[in-house]
Amino acid sequence: MTVVPDITIQTKTSGRLALTVDHEALTITKTKGHHHIILRNVISAKLDKEIKTVSISYVTKLKTGKKNLHLVTDEGTVDEEHLSKAEEWVEKVMRLCYDGVKRSRTLLVLVNPHGGVKKGVAIFHKKVEPIFKLAGCTLQIKYTTHKNHGLEIVKSAALDTIDAVVTVSGDGLVHEVLNGFAQHPEPLKALRIPVAPIPTGSGNGLSLNLLGLQDGFDVVAASINVIKGKPMKVDLFSFTQDNNRVISFMSQSMGLMADLDIGTEHLRWMGDSRFMYGMVRG
Repeated sequence: MTVVPDITIQTKTSGRLALTVDHEALTITKTKGHHHIILRNVISAKLDKEIKTVSISYVTKLKTGKKNLHLVTDEGTVDEEHLSKAEEWVEKVMRLCYDGVKRSRTLLVLVNPHGGVKKGVAIFHKKVEPIFKLAGCTLQIKYTTHKNHGLEIVKSAALDTIDAVVTVSGDGLVHEVLNGFAQHPEPLKALRIPVAPIPTGSGNGLSLNLLGLQDGFDVVAASINVIKGKPMKVDLFSFTQDNNRVISFMSQSMGLMADLDIGTEHLRWMGDSRFMYGMVRG
């Protein structure tokens, strides 16, 4: 077991906090008790020597029973004589919480302003981007403006400059990215780049498959997956019709299932309820 020195910080709002970390979790001890945060949910630990301040950022459920995660940053001062100990502690926290994964990833972020109920841009800037910045990520942000715009962007992307493609939308934008990779001058290399969804679309099947029913619609949990997740292989298949080759993932539909999707495009304001309406109408 890794032994990490404990430190104490003085905050403006919560008084003194005792911070402890081991190979499994960060523990924050307050007057009201202990709060344990698994290392996967710890984003960053920083020390500002000039103002003698330690800040620790993580995601957690603010109240028992709450469904989604929220970003929290605890910040406080340390005594002058404990600065070297605090520096050592911060370095070990970062090493432990990013064990086995690359830190400070370079991300190509595609944001669809029109996906789902059209809140993708606001959600990205309010909940997702702050997590990426705290994790030290370099962001290339592109806002899609028309159908297949995501495909056009990635099919000419400089592959060596990105660690992953992040889609802030639904499964439709993931579909565009995969087909853009398939049309890239180096398709096999392109298709090895991870695609990580942030679920803000009408259909978010890939996010649900990756994160499960509990976290599949949680954009904060999806953001943690972007900065902490490890690449995994998935099966793809191609479908050719009238000499037009299309890459598909998860499923390929025809008949009623396709009609209820395409036939409810004008009802995106309904969110994923549009699919149920389309099925009943069909």
